[in-house]
Amino acid sequence: MAKHRAVEPAALARELHLHRDGALSMAQMRLSEQVVRRLHRKTGVDEAALHQMTLARYAGNALPHLPLAPWAYASAVQQWRSSAWLSPHRARWCAPCLREGDFRWPLSWMLPWTFVCLQHRVFMATECMRCLSPVRYDRYSTLARSCDARVDERWERYGYDERCEFPIGLHRPLPVTDDSLLLHQERINACSTGIRRSPTGSSLPSRR
Repeated sequence: MAKHRAVEPAALARELHLHRDGALSMAQMRLSEQVVRRLHRKTGVDEAALHQMTLARYAGNALPHLPLAPWAYASAVQQWRSSAWLSPHRARWCAPCLREGDFRWPLSWMLPWTFVCLQHRVFMATECMRCLSPVRYDRYSTLARSCDARVDERWERYGYDERCEFPIGLHRPLPVTDDSLLLHQERINACSTGIRRSPTGSSLPSRR
């Protein structure tokens, strides 16, 4: 939306008054009903769809301890962020998805059980293919388009500091050759969101 309007994401957040409910990153977790109604009026996006765009979709299933009002409980949010369920700064990505989606990073990629891209049938990348370092991004600024790891070899050899800067969109993912892995990822996704698939392929609420 920010790109469509040719504005910075932070400026768009101010326009939609998201900054009034805490840091922009809080919007990744859960939106208040007031914010959802405001966004629905300004964007036309369905209220249920807006809720599904946040990590709260996993609350009560894979993320049971997410506070109902995360912007009001900083200590609880910090504990939740540092748990094994969330990797907010270490990227896991599918390069074809990034290229096709103009580098939009789905929130599900922050979750450790996402290991396969079902759309492209490839394993999620976890490190730069040039320097083999983890790719990290700052949730409060632009998400990564290139590896920013420091290359120690260049420092030792040439005496100056330099970052890798390999474009992560050029990563060549490893294809999944075992269909059972795709099935496991589908089942994990269904369990984590509380949604199960019927034999016909439609989504049904889980009774668990």
